[in-house]
Amino acid sequence: PPTLGTYTNNVVGHVGTTQITSTASTTGAPAAATVTVTDITPTELSVAASSHTVTYGAEGATTFTVQVAPGVPDGETVTVTVGSGPGAATCTATLVGSIGTCTIANTALPVGGPYPITAVYPGDASFAGAAASDPAGLTVIKDTTTTTVTASPASVPFGGEAATTFTVHVT
Repeated sequence: PPTLGTYTNNVVGHVGTTQITSTASTTGAPAAATVTVTDITPTELSVAASSHTVTYGAEGATTFTVQVAPGVPDGETVTVTVGSGPGAATCTATLVGSIGTCTIANTALPVGGPYPITAVYPGDASFAGAAASDPAGLTVIKDTTTTTVTASPASVPFGGEAATTFTVHVT
């Protein structure tokens, strides 16, 4: 049997978007319990890419914009992931006025796609976590190249072709 004294037990849990907190204490009398039920605001989240096609090496030119429900405090973050698995690229958007932006590193993804774009807001004590995706994804295309060939000298007499130097530049 329990001894006389004061015992406090705090239990915090979530059921959907409802937070449940329970506190019970006893001082030798039957236990009194208080249960507090607090609604956590459901969070709406969206993510959009400024472009859905990007040239390899210029992936950082695409800006990912996230928006959460009004009221989420400034400074909270949303993680944006482009791709999946170990080769995925991520960036973190810091919210200001419920909106944040971020970019991934150049050459972060190989040519291919479309790569899935997802955003995750982890939630806090007042707002539930949420996830969203941009259904168009991001496609990385090959960079274009230009090839130039120059001959030096530009003209040679018949039979003197072996003295010509050709220079190839690929940019």
